Amino acid sequence: MLPTSRSSHSHQLTPPSFRAERVGTVALFVFGLILAACAITAQFQGLGSIGVAAFLGEAGISLVASIVSLAIIPRRKALPPPEPKKCDPESKQLSQASLELAALEADDLADPNLPHRAASRGSIHALHRAVSHPRDMTASLSHLDPLGDTPLHSAILEGHVATVQWLASTKVGMNQPNREGKSPLQQIAGLKACAHEDAKAMTEAMIEYGGDVTAADSSGNTLCHLAAMSDNSGTLEVLLQNNPKAAKSTNTGRDSPLRLAINHNSVEAIRLLVPYSIVTQKLCLLFKGHESCYTREKFNEINQLLTRQMEAKHDAKRSF
Repeated sequence: MLPTSRSSHSHQLTPPSFRAERVGTVALFVFGLILAACAITAQFQGLGSIGVAAFLGEAGISLVASIVSLAIIPRRKALPPPEPKKCDPESKQLSQASLELAALEADDLADPNLPHRAASRGSIHALHRAVSHPRDMTASLSHLDPLGDTPLHSAILEGHVATVQWLASTKVGMNQPNREGKSPLQQIAGLKACAHEDAKAMTEAMIEYGGDVTAADSSGNTLCHLAAMSDNSGTLEVLLQNNPKAAKSTNTGRDSPLRLAINHNSVEAIRLLVPYSIVTQKLCLLFKGHESCYTREKFNEINQLLTRQMEAKHDAKRSF
């Protein structure tokens, strides 16, 4: 258990050398009192005046010496503890970067694929060091590795949120497609089994720094379509908040995001899309055809959600 501040303070004010001097002074004072007591006793017992004077003299000298000692001995304080060395933030980052580069076994900072390796590991300090090496940062972050990805694509694939956020803040390669033709936002939207908050944070960062939310693949699938198929609720939530009408978009096959979500049994995506979508009888029948893919409880929940939305649409039409 750590000592309290009070006990620590008293210890600092009473170092060992000071305590020893005080003990000696007190002992001298006590000795003077003893001599004085002896002189008084001798007087009562009839000892000569010369003896009494000698006792009193010695006692007086001892008393005066002890009082003077107590008065002039300074109350010395212990030296304050040395202040901890403050770590320069830049030095700390360089140290962390060195550790991460060592873990990556990076011997050559000029290696064009080093930023991709650092990004895929989430080694953000090593990544910053690699692209800060005397060369063109734009060229480094736009370079495609042997797998055909930029560092941003590599970080997205591994779900390293902080690395994606930092790379997005550079605004380099924000909409650059990889070898598969996917932009970084399309890469995020297609992530499966990605934690809701992670996907949400990455999508928000990409949109904040200029990611193209209107991007579509060769089949006309928008970001909402891709997120619906992968059941990426984090990305889908951000997209719908930014543009609710995106739920009604269709691809080249005239499929809406909700239809693709039903076809891929994307439960979370269905829950998010239903309030923004046009639910028809055909969609309800399509969902019922997937009954075997759900538990009874979950099937009933989604079926009721679709039915209520469809009925609300018909009620709105009758009211006109």
